[in-house]
Amino acid sequence: MDFPTTFVDAKGRSFTIAITVGTLPRLKSVAGITLDDIVPRKITRNDQPLTPLADFLSDPIAILQAVYAICKPQIDKLGLTFDEFAEGFEGDGAVACCEAMAQALLQG
Repeated sequence: MDFPTTFVDAKGRSFTIAITVGTLPRLKSVAGITLDDIVPRKITRNDQPLTPLADFLSDPIAILQAVYAICKPQIDKLGLTFDEFAEGFEGDGAVACCEAMAQALLQG
């Protein structure tokens, strides 16, 4: 299934996920995440098979931090802080916005 790389938050602000070579240092410095951290590889935790990607996707804070880092140039143009960006995923429609953000991240 193909998901869009653009999502809209609960405040109606649109962001596009574009992961480029230039995004990778920002992802590491802002969110503390590298692609090596989430590239699917089989590992075990508590005797249960788990991939880093599955672990990453089960952490909504990590997803929000990663998307913030990836979209930081867009967020900076809007003059938003991390907290103001995060507030776009609260209130009515927050669940749908979070799902759209995660889907855009996976597609990106």
